[in-house]
Amino acid sequence: MSQRDVANNVLISLTSSGQTAPNFWLNPRNGVSYPIAVQTPPYKLTSIAELEETPLVSPTLQPQMLSNFVTTSRDITPGVVTHYNVAPVLEIFANVENSDLGSVADKVDDIVKSYQGKLRGEPAYRPEDRFRA
Repeated sequence: MSQRDVANNVLISLTSSGQTAPNFWLNPRNGVSYPIAVQTPPYKLTSIAELEETPLVSPTLQPQMLSNFVTTSRDITPGVVTHYNVAPVLEIFANVENSDLGSVADKVDDIVKSYQGKLRGEPAYRPEDRFRA
């Protein structure tokens, strides 16, 4: 079983077959095509152990469980990873409700300055970069 087979099977289970093998049903009465997708119901994937029970199929092998191919563990990762050209960028998301933008910008600047020198490979902080597009 190839890495692609494993990845496609997990992708289908988690997000649906519409991502890897789109299928459509043509309604002969009205001529409209409807997407048909297969996905594991989210309520059946509530733990890593249940994810490891995902069946994997391949044209060359008997069906196998995901746990036969992978080792899983929990970890903490960023929810969003952004790059500017090829350099990683640290983004700060702030709620500005009931605050003026200037005071929020000042508070964000203070937070950024408090981390300066603590991040690896960081360039010097330049306040003029904070509104870079």
